[in-house]
Amino acid sequence: MMERPDQKKFAMFITPLIKLDAVWHIYAQRYGYTLELNPYRKPGRTLRHCITSLGCNVIYTIELYMEPFWYNIEYSDKLPYSFVVCAFCDKVGEQEGVRWKLAKTLAENIELDKVGARLPDYLNQAFKFIEQWTPDYVFKYGKPIKI
Repeated sequence: MMERPDQKKFAMFITPLIKLDAVWHIYAQRYGYTLELNPYRKPGRTLRHCITSLGCNVIYTIELYMEPFWYNIEYSDKLPYSFVVCAFCDKVGEQEGVRWKLAKTLAENIELDKVGARLPDYLNQAFKFIEQWTPDYVFKYGKPIKI
């Protein structure tokens, strides 16, 4: 298989994330979430869980992502990351094309080594928010977005 021309550069950006994967895997297994590595070919990690509850489709995500687009910058171990928990809800058969979103940023513009030092804390905080974010709560406090 032919390697992408930018694959070596991409590997520089994603390699430091690998040292955090054991913690991500533990939480994915513990809570029944799917772990996505580098979603949409962006350095980062996402825990995702989809359910249908009370006539609503609900997607919960916990995301760690790098702020600048990796392709346009030089690698540095000081690059900023954000850690965000989100809930997305839509009512089955109603308001097609509209989804409600609720999000909480737990860390912003933080270096990866600092995220790694607090990763279990961030994940525990994220799951505490998710426990509270029922579909009714998301519809009440979230914002509609077009999909």
